[in-house]
Amino acid sequence: MKILSKLILLAMFLTGCSGEPVDLVFSVEATDSMDIVLGEGTLLSIATEGATSMPGIGGSGLHLSPSQAAASAATRFQSRMNSCEALSIVVNDATMTARMDKCSGPLGLHDVYGNLTLTFSVLPDGSVTSEAIGDDILVNYALIYKINSTVERTENDGLSTLKINTGGEGFGPRNYYITRKGDYTLSYNASTDCLSLGGGWESMLGMKSWDTTVDSYTQCGSSCPEGVVEISGYTGGRAVKNTFDGSDLARWEASNGKSGTYSLFYCEPK
Repeated sequence: MKILSKLILLAMFLTGCSGEPVDLVFSVEATDSMDIVLGEGTLLSIATEGATSMPGIGGSGLHLSPSQAAASAATRFQSRMNSCEALSIVVNDATMTARMDKCSGPLGLHDVYGNLTLTFSVLPDGSVTSEAIGDDILVNYALIYKINSTVERTENDGLSTLKINTGGEGFGPRNYYITRKGDYTLSYNASTDCLSLGGGWESMLGMKSWDTTVDSYTQCGSSCPEGVVEISGYTGGRAVKNTFDGSDLARWEASNGKSGTYSLFYCEPK
């Protein structure tokens, strides 16, 4: 099974945290949650990209119907996921279902597997919303077992903005099994292949939970990210700040004064 083989590959990348400072472990766990959210948001960005305006009439003010949104999204997704061992897309009225096997695409998407179903609706102002259900989704080393999220998408002068209410569970690249719920906003410009992320969500790992707040986080293609992520509410009231500077090392600073770095193995340093 190809997903099983990918899990074996993931295990080869893992760096054990046994015996490491608890604040470092916390930072790495929180980064796994970030990577799950980024994998979900990036995939949903490309999957809904075609569902924005009538083909060929752009800003004329004419909007898609839900069934047109599904058909347009399917056509665009087929062209944007430009390298797949297999990609099957079925449209039924306002619903698009994609079955992906080792696909890659824009915004740094690679090694994408699994089943994604989107059901579209269109608001009176023309903005597109969708209900997203995903099963056994593998994106960029994060195995997202479940996606159960809603997406509202708007366009403004080439900038695509998605407001995502996220829910689901899965393994991050470092093999932590995390459940998430909350809201975040992902914006990107297709011409630059760059995205920005903001918002907040709650993560749960076994008996532990914490809140993640993102104010300014950017990433272009497969390059390493830049920005600051605040994590709070962890065991014992700990808070940690993770700083990304475009290199393949992230710096963590804990509320108790401790600090350090850890490796980002999945991106290309600037």
